[in-house]
Amino acid sequence: MSQDKDKRHNKKKKDDRDEPKNKGKMQADATVADQYITYPTDNGILNVSRKKCEKLIDKLYEVDGKQGIKPRTYRRTKDKAFLEY
Repeated sequence: MSQDKDKRHNKKKKDDRDEPKNKGKMQADATVADQYITYPTDNGILNVSRKKCEKLIDKLYEVDGKQGIKPRTYRRTKDKAFLEY
């Protein structure tokens, strides 16, 4: 029992060279917010859900063994319409 205790307490301390250097910067003010955050809008949420539905259609079509005709989604026209909005 005492040997186990000695082994736990006599561990070698790590050198400072083994520690990674700190990277990035800390924001100390709680009111500060990063500028790259996008706020959801009705059109943005609708576009994201449309793209997820299109991916779901693609996955289901492949799981089915690509049988039959793939449903039309008009992706190019919808992407273009969203970007023009």
